[in-house]
Amino acid sequence: AERERDHHEMASVLASSPNVVTLVDAGGIVIRANAALERVFGFGTTEFVGHNVHELFGDLTVPGGWGDPTVAPFESIGHHADGHSFPVEVTIRPVEGTPPRFVVVLRDIADRKQAEADRELARVAEARLDFLNTVSHELRSPLNSVLGFGQLLDGELTDPRQRRQVQDIMSAGRHMLSLVNDLLDLSRIDAGRWGTTTEGFDAVELIQRSEGDTSEL
Repeated sequence: AERERDHHEMASVLASSPNVVTLVDAGGIVIRANAALERVFGFGTTEFVGHNVHELFGDLTVPGGWGDPTVAPFESIGHHADGHSFPVEVTIRPVEGTPPRFVVVLRDIADRKQAEADRELARVAEARLDFLNTVSHELRSPLNSVLGFGQLLDGELTDPRQRRQVQDIMSAGRHMLSLVNDLLDLSRIDAGRWGTTTEGFDAVELIQRSEGDTSEL
């Protein structure tokens, strides 16, 4: 009675497992499988009995061989009944007794892989933003110097032609500074650190600058 109870308890555990658990022979033929097989791979539990377990995952070469009890879990590509593929982690353990049998556990790791990819993308976005922050600081310093000297010259020069040339230099400098800020804003969006601010602007100056830019085209 106790043995039967243990058997029922084990069957209950396997039935509720989120991972696919199969019992296979030495040739990889499935003898038994739990209900997760249908949920994860789309194959019916009884339908797949008699099939080779390698139909579920792509790599036919088991690292260390079927008989090695120390073989570590390895990653492979799972094949769903509807044709799509997804990453799986495969664990193989021998069962004591004869004839030789093996327990093959397949775990869907698509969510874990996606989370790893998302973390890597976030890390790259942060690194890009840090780089652009450094570059923008190096660009802003000389640009601010140019704009500062331009303002001084604009206040001292009396020749209209020279003043117009200085104003063109200042306009180009402000335009370049705006491009640097736009580039930083795009990087902040990528890194999820986007924020909005409200600033005033001179509409007349903006129109005149736009006219000046388009007149050169």
